[in-house]
Amino acid sequence: MNALRLTNLLLLLLIIFARPAYAINSIELTLKEQRFIEDHPTITLGSDIGWGPYVIENSDGIIGYDADVLAKINEISGANFVLKLDTWQKVTEQQQKREIDGLSTAVAHQRFAKHSLFSTPYLSLEKIIFTRTDNPKSIESLDDLKGKKFGIYKANDIARETANQIKDIQIIEFDDTQKLIEGITTGKADFMLGNAAMFYLLNKSGNPFLKPALFLQNDPLDLVFVVRNDFPEAISIINKSLRALGDEKLLEIKNKWFSFSPPVPSSQKVKFSMQELAYLSAKKQLNVCVDPDWMPLEKIENGLHIGMSADYFKLFQASINTPFKLIETKSWDETLQFSQQRKCDIISLAMPTKERKKYLNFTTPFIRTPAVLATKPHITFIDELNIINTKKVGIIKGYAFNEIIREQYPNIEVVDVNSAKEGLQQVVEGELFGYIDTLATVGYMFQTQFVGELKISGKFDDQWKMSVATRNDEPLLNSIMDKLVTQLPDEEHRKIFNKYIAINFKQGFDYQLFQQIMIVLLFISALFLFRYYTVARYNRRIERQLFIIDNHVLTITSDTEGYIIRVSNALCKLTGYCKEELIGKHHSIFRHPKTDIAIYKELWATITEGKVWQGELLNLNKNGSSYWSHAKITPSYTRKGKLIGYSSIFDDITDKKRLEKLAITDTLTQLPNRLFINNTFDHEFERSKRYKGHFSLILIDADNFKTINDTFGHKMGDDVLINLATILKQNIRQLDIVARWGGEEFLIICPETNKEKAFIVAEKIRGIIEQFEFSSDFKLTCSFGIAQSEPNDHKEAIFQRVDSALYQAKNAGRNCIRSK
Repeated sequence: MNALRLTNLLLLLLIIFARPAYAINSIELTLKEQRFIEDHPTITLGSDIGWGPYVIENSDGIIGYDADVLAKINEISGANFVLKLDTWQKVTEQQQKREIDGLSTAVAHQRFAKHSLFSTPYLSLEKIIFTRTDNPKSIESLDDLKGKKFGIYKANDIARETANQIKDIQIIEFDDTQKLIEGITTGKADFMLGNAAMFYLLNKSGNPFLKPALFLQNDPLDLVFVVRNDFPEAISIINKSLRALGDEKLLEIKNKWFSFSPPVPSSQKVKFSMQELAYLSAKKQLNVCVDPDWMPLEKIENGLHIGMSADYFKLFQASINTPFKLIETKSWDETLQFSQQRKCDIISLAMPTKERKKYLNFTTPFIRTPAVLATKPHITFIDELNIINTKKVGIIKGYAFNEIIREQYPNIEVVDVNSAKEGLQQVVEGELFGYIDTLATVGYMFQTQFVGELKISGKFDDQWKMSVATRNDEPLLNSIMDKLVTQLPDEEHRKIFNKYIAINFKQGFDYQLFQQIMIVLLFISALFLFRYYTVARYNRRIERQLFIIDNHVLTITSDTEGYIIRVSNALCKLTGYCKEELIGKHHSIFRHPKTDIAIYKELWATITEGKVWQGELLNLNKNGSSYWSHAKITPSYTRKGKLIGYSSIFDDITDKKRLEKLAITDTLTQLPNRLFINNTFDHEFERSKRYKGHFSLILIDADNFKTINDTFGHKMGDDVLINLATILKQNIRQLDIVARWGGEEFLIICPETNKEKAFIVAEKIRGIIEQFEFSSDFKLTCSFGIAQSEPNDHKEAIFQRVDSALYQAKNAGRNCIRSK
């Protein structure tokens, strides 16, 4: 008996002391990091007590988004990061005095840089301008903020920096976030800066008097963990854990704490028949099967249903009492088998086919997404599937499109694959010519797992039109689900799509159809006096075609002063306005503040001369979000040649611009890459020639960087480059452009700047880098070369001079500046 007890005791001790070791091995901690965890059993991070849902203090302790992320970091690494809550002013003072070890819910601000290290971002949120619900100051664009009262929480550095960028505003400070909300409600201030967390605070306080007025999409709030600079191992442990945690798990935690839906008004609740209510009452649960690996549409992760369809089913669940129960499957093919075997009552997303209709009914489609072809980057654009006859194309086994393509394109060799990842990997390896799936899925995979390896080479008219599928031996279930689908407000659809879809294709303008319509119109006009019956018949045809144009082509007609007199339904759907809101308004309602005013001057100069203007414009939607369009603006005349206005036709090119941005961004530092800076240099070079001005280049090289890589590893080297990039971004002037030139080199273009002024910029940055503690194990300095453009320069000459200047700085002992 004693021997048995001793054995059990030894097993228990083995389990207790082995757990941290397994956690460490899971992310391969270095010996220093392991010793750090042993020497520091608790690492305390401070946050503001009023910042829910990041941190929420209740009777059980501290919960919230940050608490969940730190719990996962502790689980992965074996460390013990804990939270301490107080006012932001107090915790930042305690962190600076090292009474606590760091901060949570922080940004990589310069005031922390002297004594702290920053993690990679663990949460990115869109900044939002909030006003009172009745919006008494009519704040609809960034220009409307001028002359208004900007309310800020006095400890919020981001709000203060934003305020400093807006001219002619009055800053009103408040002691805490709750008083700030009350100040906006009572009119002490006109607007405030917030993000998705504000919805939590408004819901918690029951405040119905604030609403989002503008969404600042191009200026996200990136939250980081801040740790004292003599704890580099802590930052390394956090960053490793965040990478191991992955984007999908972080998104799941984000959805848990930042998905707030107001109660559905009774007027919008679904009304069921007595038979349907009786059916729901008799069912203990509704078994739901999904595609286990089809993000962002849906996925099963750790036994949970996530993705777009999961969000829809949460909305459906709010309207019925019978619970939905997830039935886990290992593949889409198994999902179909379970449905045939009646193990599933419902398939969350499915398309009807002849075979499926034998055992399933289908609701009205509620998710539509284009079918696209993914190939290697060198393949030219393909607009018809007939072009790829005899090629091997992968499609997931059991998908409706698999069956459709086999029937409609028998010469294409369709290869069954088990998942999107498997199909795309076979394209990368050359086993398949291409892979066909939804735009949503392909775009998601490109951003998460196949960055830069593939491209979308074709978008086809065929769409994935997805419905909820129900067992056909219980027809009442289909009636119930169809009501849930069709009575869902459009706003809920938009919220879900905006949450998950990063790349969207819009139907472009069909010039051929437009020409055909104009021919018909001219033909009808010619025959008007001769055959009234023919005119009436063709008029009906025109009405149908104009209806198509109105609903599928982005058009605006304005008078000679730019006031809108006609606008298409298609443009209203894109921008969120209704026609009544736009007609009579100036076209500048769509103007984005970041668009160079010179573009509009050129536009007006062209069309007022009677010429056609074409170009790309960044525009604003009603909710403050932005979209890119390619515009063609044509002057309109009477028969006598009098100018009466302008007709504009647009193509939505937002997806094209987003893909272009991916191509010019360095993935490690998130700075522009060499391709971008080369194009920017060409533009600046030509501008200086045209206006006989100057610009300067600053070339920066990290001293002894190879020694850091060789001694401390490439991970430390990557962290150094990321911190360097952050320092450069935060300390250049507004007109300067900084990019990663290659390796440990960075290049700054200083427009309209001579080398003396460029030297001031470089010296400021050099000093900050010299004082910055990248690690307790080493100091880092940088050498700088400066060259100024000259009147008779050619492009290669200025690069040769700046490179030579950097070489002189290196030979002069490094950590210095030389100019040519």
